[in-house]
Amino acid sequence: MNRDQQLQRALQGMFGETLHPLTATELLEQLAAGNRKCLLTLNWGPGMPDHQLLLRGLDPEGRVYFHNPYRPEDHPIGTLLANPERRVEPDHLESVTLDQFEQFFLERNARAYERRS
Repeated sequence: MNRDQQLQRALQGMFGETLHPLTATELLEQLAAGNRKCLLTLNWGPGMPDHQLLLRGLDPEGRVYFHNPYRPEDHPIGTLLANPERRVEPDHLESVTLDQFEQFFLERNARAYERRS
């Protein structure tokens, strides 16, 4: 079993749902269609474990919204955070531009899944 299969199996156990792998393009299509059952896992930084982000949407300006359960403290809405660059949004969300989102796949070994009951 390769790393991606191990990760998928672990996440399925954590969420209690079947996870269907998605490409970056498929994921953006799902978000544009309003699907809120998407998950992204990525390498957040050197020496850190992979992070799981619950994706919450794609706005008309091309920002991808997600819940980051690892953000340790509250920041004012609009605050720009670094590594990766992202913006604090209302309702405990964060967002990135489409370009930044694509970099998750190119530089941070991101893997995307759709949760299916």
